[in-house]
This record gives sequence, C-alpha cells and structure tokens, in this order.
Amino acid sequence: MRSINTQRKADGKEPQEPWQYFDLMGGTSTGGIIAIMLGRLRMTISECIEAYMELSKAIFTPKRSWSSPIRGVEYLNGDGKFDSLFLEKEIKNQIRKSKLGEGDDQILLQDPGSPCKVCVFALRESNSKLAIFRSYDYLYAGQTLFWACKVWEACRATSAAPTFFDPVQLGPFKQSFIDGGLGYSNPIFKVYDEAQNIWPDRTIVATSVGTGEVPGTAFGGNLKRIAESITKIVTGCDVVADNFYNANKDMVAEKRYFRLNVTHGLGNIGLEEHKHIPEIVAHTERYLIRAETQTKVRKCVDALMRERIDNGNSIPLLRGLQTHESTDSVNDLQRRFLALKPEASIVQQLRGTGANIRRKELREAARQKDESILAEEASLYDITASDEWLNAVKSIRDECFKRSNSNRDRIKIAILDTGICQPHPFFDEIRQDRIAACKSFLDETKQDTYDTHGHGTHIAGIIMQLAPNADLYIGRVVEGDEMSLSDADRISKGIIWAISQNVDIISLSLGFNSPQDQITEAIKEANNRDILIFASASNHGANKINPISFPARDQNRVFCIHATDAFGVNLTSSPPLQPDRANFTVIGDGIKSAWTLPAGMKRKSGTSFSTPIAAAIAALVLEYVNQSSEGCSSAEGRAPAIQDRNRKKLHRHEGMAAVFTKMGTPRAGGFRYLRPWVLWGERAPRFSRERVLRNLEELVENI
Repeated sequence: MRSINTQRKADGKEPQEPWQYFDLMGGTSTGGIIAIMLGRLRMTISECIEAYMELSKAIFTPKRSWSSPIRGVEYLNGDGKFDSLFLEKEIKNQIRKSKLGEGDDQILLQDPGSPCKVCVFALRESNSKLAIFRSYDYLYAGQTLFWACKVWEACRATSAAPTFFDPVQLGPFKQSFIDGGLGYSNPIFKVYDEAQNIWPDRTIVATSVGTGEVPGTAFGGNLKRIAESITKIVTGCDVVADNFYNANKDMVAEKRYFRLNVTHGLGNIGLEEHKHIPEIVAHTERYLIRAETQTKVRKCVDALMRERIDNGNSIPLLRGLQTHESTDSVNDLQRRFLALKPEASIVQQLRGTGANIRRKELREAARQKDESILAEEASLYDITASDEWLNAVKSIRDECFKRSNSNRDRIKIAILDTGICQPHPFFDEIRQDRIAACKSFLDETKQDTYDTHGHGTHIAGIIMQLAPNADLYIGRVVEGDEMSLSDADRISKGIIWAISQNVDIISLSLGFNSPQDQITEAIKEANNRDILIFASASNHGANKINPISFPARDQNRVFCIHATDAFGVNLTSSPPLQPDRANFTVIGDGIKSAWTLPAGMKRKSGTSFSTPIAAAIAALVLEYVNQSSEGCSSAEGRAPAIQDRNRKKLHRHEGMAAVFTKMGTPRAGGFRYLRPWVLWGERAPRFSRERVLRNLEELVENI
C-alpha cells in the first residue's frame, strides 16, 4: 500500500486505505481476522498492526496456571491450550475501539454497500463441511451465515483452531464451528472462486500473503501436537500455493498472480509471537529487501496500478477490471430465481435460521407442497443451493434464448440408458413433443422403451429442464445398474442408431471396467461425424486402480464428466484428478428430476447426473450459435452470425473442449469446474449476442 500510495501521490491523487482500494479480502484463522480488520472494520494498516498485536498478547494466554493438574494434562495434550473466553473478549474489545464499531461490539458482518468485500472460512464441526462467512451477498451465495452473523462471531469461528481454542457455537440452533486452517489454511482457491462468482466477466489479479516457512520446534511449551498441527497447516499452505500456481499458469504469465511468503527465519517463532516482534520484523525486512522479492513486489504494484487505470478495483488475493455491479439488481435476480422454485417460500423462511433440516422435515415440506422430495441425510440449505445453481442456468438460458427464432434447427441429443417413463406427469404435452424418437435394443421385436428402473427417466428430465428446445432420441440399451458384455453390444448398436438419426450429442451415464471394442468402433464413427459424446467418470471414488470407467476413459473422443456439489467441491464418490486429462467437473449433487412411477420426483447424486448437465450446457452453446440475428433489440443491433467454419468446429470434440475450458474454473487439484455464466454472464441481458459470438469465434479460430 505504501508503494501504491506513493504512485498515487505522484499522480496527484489522494492516498487510500486497503478497504478503499481492494475489492475482496479473504483469509482463514488469524488471516481471516486481519482481513476483517482491514476490510470490514476499515482499519488503517497501522491500526490493524496495533490491534492484532494487542489481540495476540491477550489471547495467547494459557487457560490455567501450572499449579493445576488439569491444566498440566491439557497443556501436554494440546487440547484447547489457550482460553477461548480471552479470545472472544479481546476480539470484541478491538471491534469497540474501531472507528466503525464506535463502542458497539455487536455490529453485523454483513456490509453489502461497502466497496470492499470480506470472506473468512471455518469448518462445521459436525461434518467438516466448509462454512463461508461473508460481508456481502451475491446470486450464488448461501444466506444461512449472512443475515445475522456478527463480526465477532465470524472472527471467533475462523480462529477456533481445535488444538488451540475450543469450538464456537453460533446461531439460534447453536451450530458448532472450528477453524478452517487444517482444511483451508491457504484459501486462495476459495477466494478466487468467490471473486469469479461475484464478477464472472472480470480479469483477476491475485495477491496471496503467506505466514512463513514450515515451523521448527520452538513453540511455547514445546508441545508436540501443536508443533505437528502448525507444521501441517503451513505445509498445506505451501502445497495449495503450488497447486494454484500450476493450475493458473496463465495468470502467472500475465502477471496476475503473486505470492509473498517469508521463507527464512519465522519457523522457530511460536504462537506467543507478541514476544518476538523484533525477530518478526527483522526476518520480514530481510525478505523484503532481497532483489527477488523487490522485483516481485514491484511487478505486483505495477499490475494493481495498471488495472486500476483500466477502471477496476483490486483485492488482496483478487482483482477485477470492471466497476462494481449493483447489489440490488443481483438481489432482484436471486429473488426471481427463488420464485421459480416450488418450495422457495419454505426455504426462504428457514435459510436465515441455520437449521439443518433432516429427512422428516423434508418429507413434511414435500407433503405441504404436494410434491415428492426424496433426499438422503442432506441439509435443506444444500438442496436449495443445488436448485439455485440449476435455476441460475435456466434463467440465463431464458434471457439468452428468448429472442430465438422458432424455425431454427433444433439440437438433437441421444440418451442411451434405461429408457424413459413417458406416462410420467413431468412429461407434459410440450415435453412429449420434444421426444423425437425412442428405440429399444433389449428386445427389438417388442420395442418397449418403458423405463422400469428410473435412471434414464431422471437423465431425460434433467436435459429437458436445462435444454427444453432440444429434441431427445431415447435408446433403451440397459435394464439396470449391472453391466454385462451383452450390454456392450446393445450400447454400440445404440450409438450407431444415434448416428443414423443425425444427432448432435450423445449422453452415456454408464460405464465398464475395461474398454469394449465394439463401443470403441462406434464412438470412432460418431467422432468422425462430429457428434459430441459425454460419459460419466464413475462413482467409485479412488477405490479402483483405474477409477475412470469406459467409455469416459476415451479422453480424445469422449468428455469425461466428474461431479461436484453446488459450490464446486468434488463429490467423494467422483474419481480423483487424472493426469494429462481435461478433468471437467460440474454439479451432480441433489439433482431433482423425474423417476419411474410411482416414485414421482427424486433427487440423485453422482457422475451419472452431472453428465446430462454437461451435455445440456453443450446443447445450449450449439443452440445459441444456431440462432439467427432476427429479433435482436435495437440497442444490440443485428449481430452477425458466427462463421460457418467456426460453427462446425463447435460440433467437434476439441472445439467444445475449448469452450468448456473457458467455462471451467480451476479448482484445487486441477479440476475444471463448469460455470456457464462465465460465457454468458451472471446477468445475461448485459451480454450482447455479438460479444458472446465473438468470444466463441476466438476460442475455436485456431482449432
């Protein structure tokens, strides 16, 4: 900030504080507290340093004296070594002293009108799931921890490291939270995701500030467990930093990612760091005066100042090019999405309570709304998040395609699965019209395509929800979950039939442990005809030697689709990252769709149900470029159609892979998490057709 303000002064501008200059600050544990001090409480850097040192001195105080035998046991075990009450008391004290607190230690974390957004991370003690405490709201943000959370509660939750402090219980239902350090000690991926979710069309500059090298053994009290815990945390920070670097080499090359971390000298400074201020300062200054560090800092400042000139605001960890979006308009869009959900009123009433709604409550909600909501032991919050993710795509689709020419060629999608339950009320007259053809390969003499299982019906329902203008070609090639060699023959025949129907896309939510020659040959033929093929990765997690099923394993011809929850976290049943692969992943958790009668509607999770979502996204891309420019608004003008040669490239595997790579947010481990709004924008109307088409042309031009 000193370098930035020096340059601002030279340019005749007033100096700024971090909260005025940066768009988003994020952190975990003490890093989270510092982010709140600088971003939410709007402290100056000097005020933050002073407050943090007072906080450090007060909170890193042993619970009991050595004269207590209980204290001695806790000390040796490293169980809640420091007093949580001191921590809470001092946090509140610093809030009261801040200029925003003005003597009040109960101010809320939410501050949606602030130019600087803040997010901190913790874990839910009950299930180790990530909890994000935000000062802001946006379309895809969960609300449970937003409406009533106080600043001191967020600080307490993010710093409740179980080895050092007791867990904290927050909210009316006393949810228990612990520090996210062991799981998200370096939250760069998560903060990066937050920035991309808030500003999907902005260029990001990320500055990550580390905590120093891996510690040695000179901790206060010489506690082995504490030493081991901190070593894991700091080592984890470095590993995550390396992963982010490797996953975002384009950012490094474009000077949009910077990592600052004192690499020597801080390893032997323990938690009672207020006693070692001279050492910390000395080692930090030694690091900063190194030629390599000075060069990195100079490049970082140059990048931040350069983007600032381009009308953007920067953020420690993240940086964008365009001006802030209207919070009100985003909230309006969110309310519009919620209005699309049948159970929206129940969800909206319960979200702010932090309630974890179990199966009994879900069934009661389903009874009240006269619909079947079948879910495993999942929270209503998670179900809502999945619905909102899908509703976001539907809303963007409606905005992007509402001007479409009804006479344009429809996209054709073949679903090769267990058939379809056409009598289901979900398939109303309009949807029945979208079922172009059905064929059974189980008993070709009877041609019975009725789905006795439910799997194929669910998949057809997913695609109809997201790509309602597509024509479906249903091939019944299997009866249930078990696969056999005879199924391989039927699947290959199904692919050949799909080719004969001139389909654009084939969806295969099935797989074998080993390649099947007849399917391979059929896939080759489909690939030669520029048909896009999507297949589920498998639901065996890392249990198998080769966790990717066939045909998803055919990476040069088939899109292998993994599965995440609504926040981009890979499901445990989804296979781990595979080297030298695209590793595309998309939501596949709690997906609601039709199921064979009398089940009604079901929620299902796994790669079988993320695969049709990816296929539907591809169909939307192809449909979009098929639209004529007729009917465009006068402000938009007549957008020229995409060149025919580039339109054809989008039907090829490598062409759609380029589009998916554009949509795919890099995640921990190297997965590409598909987010369609990256292409069309979070609020589609502000993206002109011409701009989207130009982006698509640029993606495939050199293929």
